[in-house]
Amino acid sequence: MNSMAFDSLVDSVNETGFSNDRVDIIKTTISAAGIVSPSQVAQLLDLIQFSDGKLEVAKWAFDYIHYYDRALYPSVVGKALPFSDAKAELNEHIRRY
Repeated sequence: MNSMAFDSLVDSVNETGFSNDRVDIIKTTISAAGIVSPSQVAQLLDLIQFSDGKLEVAKWAFDYIHYYDRALYPSVVGKALPFSDAKAELNEHIRRY
């Protein structure tokens, strides 16, 4: 996602109060953009309050990562997940992909 679109997304997420609404805005915008980087996903996860929402976005966004960036995804995005079980679930999701 280009930096202007990403900055606009971050602003929109910050203006949204409920975690579920934040997840929805993130998913809708990434879908429209068609691509996102692992570091952008990690930054977006920091804007979501609850672990379930973070994991949902982390697993879902993997489909929008450029092929060449997929090897970085587990380490970069995994750092943004607060619990080891969430990291393990993300890694399992990626392995099944």
